[in-house]
Amino acid sequence: MKIFIKFVVVLYLFLPMISSASFETAMQYYEKGEFEQAYNDFIALAKIGHSQSQFNLAVMYYHGQHVKKNIIEAYAWSQLAKNNPDVEKTTEKAILIIQKKHNQELMMHRYAFKS
Repeated sequence: MKIFIKFVVVLYLFLPMISSASFETAMQYYEKGEFEQAYNDFIALAKIGHSQSQFNLAVMYYHGQHVKKNIIEAYAWSQLAKNNPDVEKTTEKAILIIQKKHNQELMMHRYAFKS
């Protein structure tokens, strides 16, 4: 039992460093234009709640980088990311831009979703 507790404590201490390293790697891929690798890292991190990765997925969907351009996906990922104070202001600005430029498309999607 003590070994298990030690393992959990070590895992808890080093997990942020592992995800940070993966985020750094994803950013390096993104900056080099290697969008497929960046997307794969961002999506893995985003699924466990990493808000900076969620925001970067929103950007990738907005611009169609490795994925088909999809304003709805961009908006959804930006909504998920906005719950973190580290990216909240940037995300709120992105959401406003998406809403302003693509309001009709978002409204059509909302209407179709409710039907």
